[in-house]
Amino acid sequence: DPTDDSLPLDERARAYLESNCAGCHQPGGPTPTNLDLRFETLLADTNACDALPQTGDLGINNPRLIAPGEPDRSVLTERMNRRDSNGMPPVSSNLVDDAGVTLIRDWISSLAGC
Repeated sequence: DPTDDSLPLDERARAYLESNCAGCHQPGGPTPTNLDLRFETLLADTNACDALPQTGDLGINNPRLIAPGEPDRSVLTERMNRRDSNGMPPVSSNLVDDAGVTLIRDWISSLAGC
């Protein structure tokens, strides 16, 4: 449960990505990327941690999909924080999930590496 503060931050963040992103971002998914954001996938195997963005940098200087310790360099958080053609999720949402963005930013801030 991403909202259960009694659980470790890593588990809550990965659960959020599983429930909100992994439906498309996993092997065989409908996206043109090789991301695997399923809960059970090791962070180093997600193809996101310290990885260059494949579909644009969104104006971020020295971007990474997930830049450990640096959410402002992380394209993932920027996409979550948008509701334009570059926003994620791209369908069924017209509002930014502020709590979700905060959770993922906090998690990325806590990462020392992949």
